[in-house]
Amino acid sequence: PSLVSVRKLIILPASQTFFFLLKIIYCIIADKSLKKRKKEVQEHFWEHKKLADFTEEEWEAVCMNCGKCCLFKLEDEDNGEIYYTNVVCRYFDKEHCRCSCYQERCQLVPTCLKLTKDNVDKIGWMPQSCAYRRLAEGKGLPEEHPLLNNGQMAEEHTIKNYCVSELEIDENDLEDHIIEDWDDQ
Repeated sequence: PSLVSVRKLIILPASQTFFFLLKIIYCIIADKSLKKRKKEVQEHFWEHKKLADFTEEEWEAVCMNCGKCCLFKLEDEDNGEIYYTNVVCRYFDKEHCRCSCYQERCQLVPTCLKLTKDNVDKIGWMPQSCAYRRLAEGKGLPEEHPLLNNGQMAEEHTIKNYCVSELEIDENDLEDHIIEDWDDQ
């Protein structure tokens, strides 16, 4: 079987082969990084520490990798109401439900907002289910959080089954992608 896979890989055009290999490398690095992160955080640290006191590893561990903050949002100019769409950034890795260029995201996408300890309580459009938002509001982690479930989260709590890349749509059709029944899925 591995010979067949290698032959198929060689047949791919050079550009596809390059991106395929990059994705494999990314997945290996991301997996090692996640395992390292899990080792460096104390169990239930969020119950006895304030957000401002989290280490970088603890801060990153709070992310649920649901992808909801990566959805494009539209704001009504008249009343300021926020509408979520099912469209995500070109760098969103749908399979792993996280950014494929996390460390460089703000350079590659200047409109990408970096969530920090200083701004988490000031961003009103963060989903109600966001672990960062919940902790900032003193509510604790949601019961589906990976830190409470051996690192796992059910797909129904992520956007992976209904999001579409910005590369697949016409930018002028963004309003057609508003999630009508958004209830912070």
